[in-house]
Amino acid sequence: MHGVVDIEDITLAVGNYNFVLYRNDLKIMRRKVLGSMKKLIICFLCFILLIYGGTVKAAGLTSITVDIKGDLEKGKTIEIFINVDNIDSIYAAEATLKYDPKVLNVISFEKGDLINKSGTNTFDVGNQIDNIKGIAKFGGFSCLGQTNGFSGSGTFLKINAKLLKKANFHINSQPFLVSANDVDNLKIEFCDKNIKEVNYEFKGYEFKVGGEGIVEEIKPGNAVVIPDTNSRIKPSTNIVPPGDMSRINSDVKESTSKDKESTNNVMGLITKTKKNFSGQKVALIGGAIVLVFVVIGLGGVYFYRKKQRN
Repeated sequence: MHGVVDIEDITLAVGNYNFVLYRNDLKIMRRKVLGSMKKLIICFLCFILLIYGGTVKAAGLTSITVDIKGDLEKGKTIEIFINVDNIDSIYAAEATLKYDPKVLNVISFEKGDLINKSGTNTFDVGNQIDNIKGIAKFGGFSCLGQTNGFSGSGTFLKINAKLLKKANFHINSQPFLVSANDVDNLKIEFCDKNIKEVNYEFKGYEFKVGGEGIVEEIKPGNAVVIPDTNSRIKPSTNIVPPGDMSRINSDVKESTSKDKESTNNVMGLITKTKKNFSGQKVALIGGAIVLVFVVIGLGGVYFYRKKQRN
């Protein structure tokens, strides 16, 4: 019958309309939840980068260079600096230099600023210098307790030596050497906080004396030719006064057999004094992930209840 409104049709139309509105609301709510989840994930990634960003940077290959200061003339005292750049952790270390005893005479070792910082306790092992065989060993050290050790850049070691005659000599190294030899005559062993030996890139040093008194001092990325004239033109390096630095390691030679045994096993000492903290890092990351999912779940419940109230 025309002009008569069917109540069932109205109810059905209203129901369909409400269903469309409800479905649109669900789409809007879903977009809001997804947007919130994306923001939370971005925040979580930023959090991880802030915590471990420095570690990622420090994971680059460590670089070691040699610098020599002093008057490179017969009978003069020189300082050999072993410099380290970009190292994440030195928990224990030692070094051995093999040299020609007719050219060099090693006087002493001194810790550099990189491993001589306050606030980190170490167990130091005595040095051994044999200027007859041409072997000088920096006994090294091991950190004590739960610590990262030393990190960053700076001078690892300074070797005080005397130039007995003006002749060729070099200093070169490779990581993971079994022992110092005639080619790679500097063995450096770094152990990090995780009791792993550190890899490194070494940029060597070479001092050459050619014919007609021509001296070539070859440094990393740089070659300096120094003419040797009667006026004794000095190299463009800082002159170190000879001083009274002779044989400061004489007492070390009188050390007990226990100290000598420790010298040969310094890298083993760390296993008694160091605990591994990798489990704590894993727990931190896992806790952060759980926290993100909890926040996401709470956000979903909040939007759902808000919709129900409306």
